[in-house]
Amino acid sequence: MNWDEIVERQAKDYRDHIDNVKNSRDQLMADKKAILTTAQCSEPDLSPALKDMLQRNSEAWEKEYGMYGSRFKEMRVTHQKELNKFFQREALAESISKDQANSKDKGKEKTGGR
Repeated sequence: MNWDEIVERQAKDYRDHIDNVKNSRDQLMADKKAILTTAQCSEPDLSPALKDMLQRNSEAWEKEYGMYGSRFKEMRVTHQKELNKFFQREALAESISKDQANSKDKGKEKTGGR
């Protein structure tokens, strides 16, 4: 995989992640609105059990989709591994090229001196 392909794929991953964050946040808000509508009251007037449920839902969303959420972390770890692998391949290819160039130079020195 070349650099442009990596950048393009990772940008797509970010786009997909942001879309998923928005969709899940919209669903969280829709669920909250449905609970408030069903209970026919505002949030401060909810029963403690329903307030607790809304709080747990919000915390669960934050753990999964928040800035430091599990989905974001998994994506970053995957991206970092991919980048590390790319740079290791590049370093290896460069090392091999230098070794081959050095071998050719040493071969020329030996044959040129005779």
